[in-house]
Amino acid sequence: MFSNPRKEFRKSERCPDSESLCSFVSEDIGAAERTASEPHLDTCDFCLMETEMYRRFPPVAVHEGTPRIPRALMVLAKRMLKGEEPGEMVLDQPCGAF
Repeated sequence: MFSNPRKEFRKSERCPDSESLCSFVSEDIGAAERTASEPHLDTCDFCLMETEMYRRFPPVAVHEGTPRIPRALMVLAKRMLKGEEPGEMVLDQPCGAF
């Protein structure tokens, strides 16, 4: 089932975002984008399992009023994915402060 049991089971910077994977499952993407995504799913156990989760538990519709992730939290998450130190951040600073 898993392509490589010794790899770390986590999302990397090369992985498509969750919205793209959800679109892949619901077939809301074009044939070319779908064809381009399939090789990644053949080699990334995390994304493969995420798509399986969306097949079993389709997400509810997101409304316009749904808040987005704060920019500072997104920056922190990206730094962590890269293995960088988070540095000093104040998560409640307005987006323009960065």
